[in-house]
Amino acid sequence: MAAKTLTTLAPGIQIQTRPKPLIQGVGLSELRDADIILGCLDSRVARLQLAGRCNLVKAPSIDGGTHPWGGEVRPYLDSDGPCYGCSLTPEERAISDVPWSCLEESSETPVGATASSSVVVGAWMSLIAIRFLMNLSTPQGTISIDGSRGISRIVQQQRDTECPLHTPIDSAKKIVVSCDNTVAALHNLLGAGKIPLAWEPIQQRVECPHCGFQQSRWGIPTITPCPQCGTTLRSRTTLELHEAPGHLKLVELGIAPREILAVRTANGIEWVELSG
Repeated sequence: MAAKTLTTLAPGIQIQTRPKPLIQGVGLSELRDADIILGCLDSRVARLQLAGRCNLVKAPSIDGGTHPWGGEVRPYLDSDGPCYGCSLTPEERAISDVPWSCLEESSETPVGATASSSVVVGAWMSLIAIRFLMNLSTPQGTISIDGSRGISRIVQQQRDTECPLHTPIDSAKKIVVSCDNTVAALHNLLGAGKIPLAWEPIQQRVECPHCGFQQSRWGIPTITPCPQCGTTLRSRTTLELHEAPGHLKLVELGIAPREILAVRTANGIEWVELSG
């Protein structure tokens, strides 16, 4: 729907939709090569994930958040400056705000953002992005918008030396392997003794805690019932891509286009950049 609306507003615009989670949908080298990244995310976990990915490749971004009568806009345009993670305490960074199930009780009454709040926050994000792309000055700090009182103010933010999200990748070797190639192709190119690692767990097999059913089931972890007794199956996972069957494509294991992968070697971690 959003893509259709944008093409109506701006005929000729090129849009590529990727209906996947962030890590599976957008590779690190794509973030690195982007002129600006706009984060329109609805959870702390997602915002932290995007901040961490951007920091890995020093990509400039603008984070936006809404509440029923306002919101906030956070320009993170200096790779050596603060990030979204710096605004949280270690406890806040560690606690997920994504519910485990529909039965989980929330400590707060959930509320939705009004459409008008989204419009205001989106307009601010667009305005700052355009000025940044034109090499014009941009606001420093978080723009806090309070629609109930009709005011906005800038809240200064400092980089937190304890924030774990500031560990950029120094350099990555480009390789002629894409996410559409197989695990075997990646293994053959890297050579023996080098272990490529995924950014998120890969499902190896599933097990039933009730009846003992087991099955090898490589791919992206999913929640499925046991075919024998209906109990929810447990996923057994790994981060080591070389353990997967050689015929599987990297994309089938959740590897994004133009991803940068860590490779464990006898001499430490190396980085490789997929070609597509």
